[in-house]
Amino acid sequence: MQETLAELYVGADGCRAGWAAALLQPALRSVRLWMVPSFRQLVEDVPAAAEVWVDIPIGLTGSGATRRLDEAMRASLKERKSSVFPAPCRAALAAQTYPQARELEQLHHARSLSAQAYHLIPKIREVDELLQNQPAWRARVLESHPELCFQRLNGDQPLRHSKKYPAGWQERAELLECYLKGSREAALDLLANTRRAQVQPDDVLDALVLAVAAWLNRGEEGGYLRQKESQDAAGIPLRIACPPLLRCGETA
Repeated sequence: MQETLAELYVGADGCRAGWAAALLQPALRSVRLWMVPSFRQLVEDVPAAAEVWVDIPIGLTGSGATRRLDEAMRASLKERKSSVFPAPCRAALAAQTYPQARELEQLHHARSLSAQAYHLIPKIREVDELLQNQPAWRARVLESHPELCFQRLNGDQPLRHSKKYPAGWQERAELLECYLKGSREAALDLLANTRRAQVQPDDVLDALVLAVAAWLNRGEEGGYLRQKESQDAAGIPLRIACPPLLRCGETA
């Protein structure tokens, strides 16, 4: 597919200060990294983006329904499947405390809710509210998963080290350099100008890989994990975007 100067792809990952974001302009092979306090501010910063890939559950289930996307992603991630945990049901978004969220999850899904999933609720709520209030973004704001993207850009081989450790960060940074020269330097620049109380090193790489993956996928309909139900009760699409299977240095 021919690239134009107008094409822009964005990756976003939640961090302590809000969101880490990466804006990729493929025609110039340039990337910009920045941080925003809210997801609404993020999309306002990039109104012309072709796609925004975000590491957050999008499309939530109602009472008794199963979000099979999480199961499909765990199956795809092989050794890294522990990085995926079931998303909360829509009712749990109203919870103000962890016990309340667990009670709502038990009531609607007959299961408990992990602490990790509970701590994602504020950011899930941010994205969900934007997609409900601004339906035009539903085709362009897509759920994805950084580890799934890294794995698919590594020939469907899981990365050897955890991203939380220096060896894992370096491994992922080197893989991204194969597809986008200068991405490692851009990540280091952002980290040098922020505090770790705001953003963690792996948050920055996660935003970067989502932007790179969105570019490599270029809106192809085949680049998704799906389930039988195409959307949730609010009309929000149920799908997880993922890039094509590639190896270091290849482009789709």
